[in-house]
Amino acid sequence: MRLAAAFLVVLLVGCSHAPPRPTPPPAITATVGNMTYTITDFGLRPRFGRGVAVGEYVVLRLVVQNISSSAATVTNSDFKLGDNSGNDYPAVDFPYSGEFSNRQVNPGKSIRGTLVFDVPANTAPTDYTIQLWGNADDVSQDVALP
Repeated sequence: MRLAAAFLVVLLVGCSHAPPRPTPPPAITATVGNMTYTITDFGLRPRFGRGVAVGEYVVLRLVVQNISSSAATVTNSDFKLGDNSGNDYPAVDFPYSGEFSNRQVNPGKSIRGTLVFDVPANTAPTDYTIQLWGNADDVSQDVALP
């Protein structure tokens, strides 16, 4: 009986530990023109909200800060995802998600949002770069996803 009780205690103690959470990817920060972008999380998903990807979705969560002295407008079209083969993918504009749909950002302020890109299936985030615009027509930077 003592052996069974000892086995039960060992079994319960061994099962009480939660599995470790996956480590989130490191934040990526880039300053382009008069905007600072910080990508706080990214990954691949077959679905996002009510949307189902044709291939799969690259989902980026980011913070956009206006570091200029005048207001800036941020739209989904300010972002483009590129792959290693030279293809570009625009941000998906979900009708129920207006996080970056013509959002005005005042000087020194920031906004948070999520960008979603529909890309071919069976890829990895490291296959892509995100093109960021500095809120000026001629200033952009490609940033690789690790």
